[in-house]
Amino acid sequence: MDFLSKLGTILIVFTYITLNINGEDVCVKKGPCLCVFPNGTGIDLRPTNKSTFFTTTNFDMKKGGQQIELSTYYYHPCSDMVPPVKKNTANDTCDTPLVYEKDGLGISSYLGKTNESIFSNNGNAITYMNVPSPEEGRSFGSTLLIIFFSLVIFYLVLGICTKKFLMGATGVEVIPNLGFWTDLPNLVKLPARGPGPVTSPDPNSYDSI
Repeated sequence: MDFLSKLGTILIVFTYITLNINGEDVCVKKGPCLCVFPNGTGIDLRPTNKSTFFTTTNFDMKKGGQQIELSTYYYHPCSDMVPPVKKNTANDTCDTPLVYEKDGLGISSYLGKTNESIFSNNGNAITYMNVPSPEEGRSFGSTLLIIFFSLVIFYLVLGICTKKFLMGATGVEVIPNLGFWTDLPNLVKLPARGPGPVTSPDPNSYDSI
């Protein structure tokens, strides 16, 4: 009976702890700066949505404690804004309104977006997506070149398959419009001749007779 009593007590305590853990209120995120608990209460950071930034400074020991590196983190809740840092180095990626770090060398680095960052469970830290800075998009000219060469390749493949399997061509004859591709180098060279005087043979010369 003593064993069963102890086992029953352990099961009751375990069930109580499990229910308390599973029943813990979780603040569900409703926006970049708002979360709501199941009971209707919540945390609202929208009153702090001003032009000022929250900052924190860390001192990190480098080179076995012989060097101290100073890093300042800038955070603005609710919306992305450009932090008050200067772009004074070539490696500065601080050109979009995100979360940043400014180290002791004056380099500002991209850390993440405000609407993607969340507070830790204890509320003492901010979790963010550590991704590289966004790269510039492809230029219009590059897009046109990609489309052009894609169409040329598609045309050649389709033409070769058609002439080989439907028309029974072999060798170089499978290339569609072979005459055009053969004369293409000559067509390209024509403008290279440049403008010049046009002469005609003398009608009284020996060659014309």
